[in-house]
Amino acid sequence: HSPQYSGSRLPRISSVGIPDVTDEEGQLVPGLLEYLADGVIPFLHAFYSSFFDPDDAQNEDDRDMEYNTSAQITKNLMHLGSELVNFFSNPIHLSLYKNTLNKLIAHEEIKVRADVDESTPLIVKQLSTEQPPPGKRSTLTRVATIDSTTTEPMSGDKLQNYRRQQKLNDHFKNFSRNYQIAYRGPNTAQFQINSPVAGIEYSDDGEELPLGPSFQNLVKIYLSDHEESKIRKEAERLLRQLEISNSTREQLSDSDQIKQDLVDVRCLQILRALIHNQIKLIDPELKDRDPIQFRKKSDQLVVPAQIRIQNFDNAIKRIVPLLAHQNEDISREALALMKALLFSGNEDVQGGLASSVEETREEILFLHLKQRIEIASLNYKESVDLEKQLSARQEVQLRLKSPLTDSESPHATAAKAFSSSDQLEVRKGKEVAISMEVLKSEDGGLEDIRPLLSTQDSSPHLKRTKGESFDSNGESHRGTNEEDDTLLSQVIASDTSWTSLVLEVIGLMCDGQHRTLQNYLRDQPDNFKTINVVAEVTNFLHTYTSELSHKTLEHVTPILQALIEMSVGNFKNQQVIFDKLVIDPINRILQLQLGNLHENCNFDGPEGKCPECKYLLNMVEVKGSAVELVGIMLEETNPETPNVALGIGSSLDEDSVIETMGFFHELQSHPLVKDEQMDDDCERGMYRAYQILVALMDYEASSIKDMKSLKKRAQKNKEALNDCVQHTRSIEIHFQEEGCKPLLSKVHFPFDDSNTLREEITEQVRWNVNRDSMEDKQRSLLDLMPALKNDIKHQARLRDTLILRPILAYHTFRTRLLMFITLLLNLFVLFTFEVPDSAQDNNRVFLPQTDVWFRRYLLFILGAIHLIMSFWIVIEYFLINWPHFKLPQFFYTYWVKIAHLVSGDRSPFKQLPQFTFLDVNIFGVTTLYMLIFLACSILSLAFRGYFYCICLLFIIATNDILQRVLKAVTKNGTSLIWVGILGLIVLFIYAVLSFATLHNKFVADNDDGSLYCDTLTQCMYSVLRYGLIDNLGLVVPLSSDGEAPGYSSNLQPVRLIYDISFFIIVTTIGLNIVFGIIVDTFGELREERSSIEAEQKSKCFICDLSSYDFERKAKGFKNHYKLDHNMWDYVYYSLYLDSIDTGDHNAIQKYVYEQILENDTGFFPQEEARCFKGEEDTTGQKLDELQDKVEGILQRFKEKEHAKSLNAKRNEQMKFEQVLKARTSHGQVGILPSSLPPKEDSTESP
Repeated sequence: HSPQYSGSRLPRISSVGIPDVTDEEGQLVPGLLEYLADGVIPFLHAFYSSFFDPDDAQNEDDRDMEYNTSAQITKNLMHLGSELVNFFSNPIHLSLYKNTLNKLIAHEEIKVRADVDESTPLIVKQLSTEQPPPGKRSTLTRVATIDSTTTEPMSGDKLQNYRRQQKLNDHFKNFSRNYQIAYRGPNTAQFQINSPVAGIEYSDDGEELPLGPSFQNLVKIYLSDHEESKIRKEAERLLRQLEISNSTREQLSDSDQIKQDLVDVRCLQILRALIHNQIKLIDPELKDRDPIQFRKKSDQLVVPAQIRIQNFDNAIKRIVPLLAHQNEDISREALALMKALLFSGNEDVQGGLASSVEETREEILFLHLKQRIEIASLNYKESVDLEKQLSARQEVQLRLKSPLTDSESPHATAAKAFSSSDQLEVRKGKEVAISMEVLKSEDGGLEDIRPLLSTQDSSPHLKRTKGESFDSNGESHRGTNEEDDTLLSQVIASDTSWTSLVLEVIGLMCDGQHRTLQNYLRDQPDNFKTINVVAEVTNFLHTYTSELSHKTLEHVTPILQALIEMSVGNFKNQQVIFDKLVIDPINRILQLQLGNLHENCNFDGPEGKCPECKYLLNMVEVKGSAVELVGIMLEETNPETPNVALGIGSSLDEDSVIETMGFFHELQSHPLVKDEQMDDDCERGMYRAYQILVALMDYEASSIKDMKSLKKRAQKNKEALNDCVQHTRSIEIHFQEEGCKPLLSKVHFPFDDSNTLREEITEQVRWNVNRDSMEDKQRSLLDLMPALKNDIKHQARLRDTLILRPILAYHTFRTRLLMFITLLLNLFVLFTFEVPDSAQDNNRVFLPQTDVWFRRYLLFILGAIHLIMSFWIVIEYFLINWPHFKLPQFFYTYWVKIAHLVSGDRSPFKQLPQFTFLDVNIFGVTTLYMLIFLACSILSLAFRGYFYCICLLFIIATNDILQRVLKAVTKNGTSLIWVGILGLIVLFIYAVLSFATLHNKFVADNDDGSLYCDTLTQCMYSVLRYGLIDNLGLVVPLSSDGEAPGYSSNLQPVRLIYDISFFIIVTTIGLNIVFGIIVDTFGELREERSSIEAEQKSKCFICDLSSYDFERKAKGFKNHYKLDHNMWDYVYYSLYLDSIDTGDHNAIQKYVYEQILENDTGFFPQEEARCFKGEEDTTGQKLDELQDKVEGILQRFKEKEHAKSLNAKRNEQMKFEQVLKARTSHGQVGILPSSLPPKEDSTESP
């Protein structure tokens, strides 16, 4: 607060000007008096009251210096005394000045050195006679006295004078308010901090910051130097101030605590503004429009400010204790500062908070979060009850005033219709309890009080203004209920701002799926008392959705977002919210009906969008958050997820999900939604609702069994369903989280078919990708993803550029038309060109002679068309291939080396760009030919069509077969070049031999042609010309005169060796080597293409499983590689992940995104597919069963054989015994029949 002055002029302390203190007249510079009253004097009072002790000085000089300084301070204060007494009207300032001066004079040594005598302390005596500053009690007493006297009757003159003064005060208050608003300026970031982003507020509701240049100048003090160390040092002072203040608070008096709290609040605001100002430099819409650019700007602007504060000994650890502060303003500011530090899920701040929680077993944070949620829940219930009472009282008053009953009075019916205007329609569905209230009126009847949730169709709404109601006659008027509604709205708004801030901090703590904080919000295992914040937020959602209305609908979204951040990727948290029956409030939300709120809406009115429009936008947000939460719970990241999916499928109202899908589809084209740029939110909500239905079908947890049943069930929303089916793709992801079993999860994602890859690119990848192994294929596709995504984005930008659309349209037709015109022109050239008479006897280049109709008319007409089409094709070539243009690799290599030598480690060029076969060399053959093609089209007009023949080579660029022929020649171009060099060396050797021994045989006028060998250069020319196109041995005669020479035993054998060796080495072997390389390349390419075609038909590119298995065990190989493992869908999924901010990724999306960044192929399915799920286990079980059966059969067979053998032996024994008995009875002992078996032991005893 500033001191209050009793005079109009500032005090004059000197006759001359003092720099930075007084002006030329000796008056204080404006602002110094505030500094003196609020800064210097309180500091001197505290110092001389508690810390001044010269006796503790180390030596006499230090003590003497302290006394001299204090004496000088006393003289200055005495000199200012008379002026300060006149200009300080605030009693507190006068009291501090008096006490400070008394403290100084109390020291005898200071009094002596300051020359204080009996006459000087007159000012002190005057001050001592002043009344003490009134405290709170005396102020209240005085106010009460004034109020009591105002009830006395006033005379007419006094009353008129009082009214004039009151009117003057009102004008002064308006002037003061307007001046304050003009000084502070509008609440826009553009005005307050010169933000480049227009249309966004600077200070947000519930997290207000002071407006105006004064506060921004205060913030700039802590950004006085752009050096990081300086900024960090300035911010540390504020943090140390907060730490000291919190530790010494109990030692301060009540009045000092109030002052200190104001200082602490301002310190927290400055700290928050250091980050907040950087946040407001970023367009919030950029997060949805271009997430990569948003994250880049956040890293450049916001993250450094966050880190500078956080690096002060884990600053967030020092902020958490302030949440339990007795002053709610400090507690709120501490929470807002935590939100700023955690903006965009700062991992360093999250890590610091997690380590603080783990090390210190912090309970303040979780207790505070729980308490705020419980308080908000209780306040909401009370506000709902109060709202019901107000509504009931209003209806009772209307009934009492109405002379007719409800059934007889149309105006009362209209009033009732209006009273239900804030109600939300709900479609009847699964597990939604609708509360009904009755109120007993004075006449004893029961009156129906309309619930906030109603399943009935609402009556036509009557337009009204704020606070307007209808009497029994149907006339509108403003009643006393407006004050009640305003008070209730203020209570709800004040409480929801707190609650929203708490929920946002919870969400930012878990932003980016911070597992440690997610788990600690559910359970604190090391603490004495654990608090389940996840369950508390879920219960809070139940409370808010039990009585939904238009006033409270917007406050449901932060609750759902907090649950999303706490449960995404965390299965245990998902189990908690599922066990807390989160599906029930989700059903209530999804069953909300839009009704007629958005029809005939005048949202372009002078007061902005109407309340109905606001409710519409709120409904888009809350329903979008609801389907997002269900989708996260259905994400297969844990082996137990199918069980949770079964529970969700049994309790989720599927018809409401279908209706929600249609709701979003209908609103996509609504003008209000487009004006608010929420059509993307509607599109995401529609696809998420569809993905919920498809995921439940995948888990077999839905009453909808297949797509046919879904289409039959969604007849009313047929367009929305068809749109989702057409633009939704699915892939399978190998998902493995640390400590969990690997899973093969199915992922559905939206993708616009207009952003597919070009056919030229897909063909190029299909035939050139490395297919040596499954790992090589996956690695190649992963390496190509950046180039493929760049091509898709570039083509989309070209399509979105209105001026380029006609240039890129009808590419195939234009290419064929250009080829036809080129062929037609060459046909005319072929049949019309003649040699002119002037060129008959010479070999100079000439212009051909043609018919006049061709030379003057047809050539220029067709040539002009050809030139335009050629220029069109060349421009299109450079536009389409722009992202793929690269310089030769050696250029980048030397550039990196040079940059490293110049800039060292600070060089931005630290590594080479990645090269792929999709790259287009800016000096390559194709690029050079396109330029030559355009040049030939221009030159042909100037030289009567001579160069159109070169344009015929354009057919190679449009024909795949000719491109393979050209590739066969160029693939082994290096080998051919070295063979050519070797051939030149051999020919040069023969040229030297010819020059040395046969130069006289090279006859210039021979029948075969002209042979020259007067110089070695001429010999080399002759050997090159005739040695390659003819047999040099037959062309060079044996004698120089052309006559047949006689046989010479010395010369003829040497010539024979020369001719035969040249024929064998050059003509036979050399040329066949070249032809062999080309032919082998043709064969290699043919074999490679055949193997690629065979692999495409027999194996899946992604999982490398055989097509035979899919034909035998699944729905067919074609269905698999098109729907489940489409290689291009993995590229599109990566592109889809780039369109989402990394903080908004779910578990699988984050896993895949990080795997791609690390160039890891672990997310690709490897020899696995969901259609074979459980197949291996079933086969093994069947084999075990078969083995058991076989072993059982063998065991039974052995047992039967053993029993049969025993029976045979037993029968033989019985027969033997019978024969033996028969022999014994006849006296024939010792004689055995020959048929009986002999005894085993035939030895007889003696």
